[in-house]
Amino acid sequence: MVRNLPAVTQGPLPPLIGRDDELADLVALFALGTRVVTVLGPPGVGKTALARHVAARTRGAVFCDLGSARSAGDAADAVAEALGAPLAGVDAEAVGRVLADRRSGLVVLDEADPVLEDLAILVGEWRLAAPDIRFLVTSRARLHLQNEHCVDLHPLDGHHAITPDMAWDLLSDAERRAACQLTVFRGGFDLEAARAVLRGPDAVDLVEALVDHSLVHTSPHGPGPPRYHMREATREYAANQASPWLLDRTRARHAFHYLQVGQRRALDADDPDGGGAIEVLFADRHNTADAFGVLADPRPTDAVALLLSLEPLWDARGASSVDLDRLREAVHRFREDPFLHVRLLTALALALGPADRWQEAVVHAEEALLTGRAMDGLNPEMHAALERLASSLAPDPDAATRREMQLALRLLRLAVRQGDGFESP
Repeated sequence: MVRNLPAVTQGPLPPLIGRDDELADLVALFALGTRVVTVLGPPGVGKTALARHVAARTRGAVFCDLGSARSAGDAADAVAEALGAPLAGVDAEAVGRVLADRRSGLVVLDEADPVLEDLAILVGEWRLAAPDIRFLVTSRARLHLQNEHCVDLHPLDGHHAITPDMAWDLLSDAERRAACQLTVFRGGFDLEAARAVLRGPDAVDLVEALVDHSLVHTSPHGPGPPRYHMREATREYAANQASPWLLDRTRARHAFHYLQVGQRRALDADDPDGGGAIEVLFADRHNTADAFGVLADPRPTDAVALLLSLEPLWDARGASSVDLDRLREAVHRFREDPFLHVRLLTALALALGPADRWQEAVVHAEEALLTGRAMDGLNPEMHAALERLASSLAPDPDAATRREMQLALRLLRLAVRQGDGFESP
């Protein structure tokens, strides 16, 4: 069963100094019926703080951080998460339906720059699907939508926005190197991960120094250790200062860290009391996906194991459309390795069920069955799981058949995990 976990909280409101007029203007714009407002300004000028205060004063507001998004699918996932909607198979159209079910409300889309062109299309569609929903966007550029109202946020008199290049000049060489290395994270990181990529006894001190310089920020968090993140403008600037050699080496460290912790977290999440582990898997899902991309060519078996360490998360919350697309790509990429192919087909078929894509699930389950039966040296558990799967397949399964197919796929997944599904030599 897919559990609909609450949306991520944003923690206490940041101070808002000297922006009372802008706050009153934004609240008034929405009260007068403005549907889309974009707050424009350079990094560090206070767009996020202003948007959060507007949300705090608006009934039915949700706050969505798009800093980790890289595609329209990522943006739809992030909005679905903020709305507390099930993620199973979620896409832009599904988000539109969720928004339409809300009688009124405000959706804040913060740090929209990485997906600005995609977001313009999405907001245009959602605005039509949900006539009572308003949108507040923060970015460095406008969406160019019809009837979009733009508010330029300038530095206050006597104050200057703290831009990444200004802060950069105040850093030591070691702090600059650390800032470059921390750009490999997407969606934030904890101190264990920072130690893994920075190496050395001063890793924690370097992170704290970057926090003091406002280049790294602490993130609101639930279960698990404290998390940190870079705002997208900072991440972009620091990555441009790094040498390709340094970034490649750091990406390798990043990938091996998540490979090491991925299986441990998956085991923790399989525990009946593993709700906290599910949240940790969710928080690092972007890092896990990026690490999979690094490992896929040199270490395919490890890469698949890392990707599938997210299965407890998909079981609990559902696999989003981005997750499903990544699984489809992996199925195609590793089709020449029968063992990896069966493993991925099983995961994809299991993930498609909660997304209500049963016909596609049956197709992949049948392919897993045919591939598995053609393999040599299977152990009795895998033989039994394959035969149970064979008896459960139907072109258009009813509810009972769907449950039996899901159970057979779970047994096949377990058989493949245990001893790789083969007889011991």
